[in-house]
Amino acid sequence: MPIAVAQLGLMALGVVDTAVVGRLGERELGGVGLGNAVFFTMGLFGAGLLLGFDPLIAQAIGAKRPERARVLMWQGVWVALALAIPVALVTSLAGHSLVYFGIERATAELAAEYVDARLLGLPPFMVFMVVRVFLQAHARTRPMIVSVLIANVINAALAWALVHGDAGLLRVGLPALGVPKLGVVGAGAASAVVAFVQLAIVGLAALRVEPSPEPWRPARREWKAPLALGLPAGLQRLAEAGAFTITGVLMARIGTLSVAAHQIAITLSSVTFMACLGVSAAASVRVGHAVGRGDSAAARLAGLVALAVAAGYMLACGVAFALAPRWLALLLSDQDAVVLASLPLIGVAAVFQISDGLQVVATGALRGAGDTTLPLYLNLVGYYALGLPIGMLLGYQLGMGGVGLWWGLCIGLSVVAVLLVVRFWRLSANPIARVEALPDSA
Repeated sequence: MPIAVAQLGLMALGVVDTAVVGRLGERELGGVGLGNAVFFTMGLFGAGLLLGFDPLIAQAIGAKRPERARVLMWQGVWVALALAIPVALVTSLAGHSLVYFGIERATAELAAEYVDARLLGLPPFMVFMVVRVFLQAHARTRPMIVSVLIANVINAALAWALVHGDAGLLRVGLPALGVPKLGVVGAGAASAVVAFVQLAIVGLAALRVEPSPEPWRPARREWKAPLALGLPAGLQRLAEAGAFTITGVLMARIGTLSVAAHQIAITLSSVTFMACLGVSAAASVRVGHAVGRGDSAAARLAGLVALAVAAGYMLACGVAFALAPRWLALLLSDQDAVVLASLPLIGVAAVFQISDGLQVVATGALRGAGDTTLPLYLNLVGYYALGLPIGMLLGYQLGMGGVGLWWGLCIGLSVVAVLLVVRFWRLSANPIARVEALPDSA
């Protein structure tokens, strides 16, 4: 549960950006929506490349080798810093390429500005993901919760001030301080600043966990196994997030109102998803611990319990989406046309909630067992062989528009969920070997 709360806090940063900018207009909301999709698609890809450290650290703890886990954390930090620059360059390029995909130029340019403003926060975000894995493997979840709570308070205040400038300060009863109105750039800059705050909090906490004299310098021989596991995990994250990003781009081709509505629905769906991403992280840790100590039965039980928790939680979320879509949409925008256009999409999101929760938790359980390659292929089949083509058929050829595109996502998610759950069920029915032989010394 603490990990899920921490993940929800991370998602809340994007929700704040959407809510603050949503008061400016549908074009700004659409720009932030597309920019956020690009940033998180590439950010999750970069963070996904680091997921190879997840099972290795968890299994090291399960095998009672905390010194090994600490060595892996430090190497993860160096890998994150090495990857951050190329990932940032590709992210910026992707943001500036949106204008070539048939999207209204003004909306595409706003999205690019938002992406560039957030890029400074990409390196600390990636390092944060490594340190988070280390802390959660040691069951030290309080620093993560504290970091996201503090970050969200700072982000809400800073984003409001930078987006609206002095006018925003006066609106909440504060004196004018000469703050310029930066719009979407202000929202991106605020999120970048708080990334450093989060990293500082969890980094200090990690340094206090079982300190030992092992070297912290880069050791590239330690990078091979984590990157071998992390590459398919990163590509899997890219495939999953990319499907939603492509859908957002296709929505933008329909019109500015459609992409604004898409941003409302996808933000709400992302909030529920992030809680399950926390359950997924917990499943990865518990399965990894069990595999590390050679207890395959416990690994199976940990994965199945996590899947049951995700299914129950997402069922409740789906009911909420179905019963109160307008109230939820009004939390993010006061534009009547945007809210009205988002209601059918929220209805589709209500249907795929359980599938969304099951697929991400099954992925985490499989990652804890060291299986990161097959989930990549299953995601490619579900999203790119089925979901997106069906969505484009419904949306463009059969005239269903954005709702058709979202039904394609729903189908893709459901297929991926079934395939991943079946994969974990079969894999955990037999003894699970460790990912690597843990050496006698670091």
